[in-house]
Amino acid sequence: MPAYQAARLEAFFNSSFQDNSYVTKMLAELLQGSRFLGGSGQAVAGVLPNYYSEYILAFLYSYYGIAAACAACLLIAAVAVRALRIALGQRNQLGMMIGLGSGLVMLTNTVMNILENTGLFPPTMTFLPFFSYTGSGIFVSYILAGIVLSVYRYKNILPVSGAKAGAARKESA
Repeated sequence: MPAYQAARLEAFFNSSFQDNSYVTKMLAELLQGSRFLGGSGQAVAGVLPNYYSEYILAFLYSYYGIAAACAACLLIAAVAVRALRIALGQRNQLGMMIGLGSGLVMLTNTVMNILENTGLFPPTMTFLPFFSYTGSGIFVSYILAGIVLSVYRYKNILPVSGAKAGAARKESA
């Protein structure tokens, strides 16, 4: 790996952990002050920027408890895993690839947002599918869900092979 790429990776991962950026400090304080059930009484609105979009999970575990945040994450992860299972059950290769892509985007965004909101990953531009209020995040979440539902609806449609298509054209003519 060239030296400039190693320096970029080192700066990306070390900037928020060694320098203890403001957001990372606030996320750690919110997580430490949270209770398993119920709110912690800490104000997230004045502490975190974009608490309603990028840091919605921090808002959940601060206001409703760690159990509520875990339940939301498990629900979204279950939807993403279900999308992957639907995609893997397809007989049509195109449907399988589209479904896998949609499920992986949902799962990747969920995992990255969880790691970001717990302070284990540097702050990035991620969204929690179906929860984050971002300009395009909620829109993308619903489009991906619609694609998976469409793939599931047409799961029994197989592409017509060349020989069968030729025979079908002769019969219709």
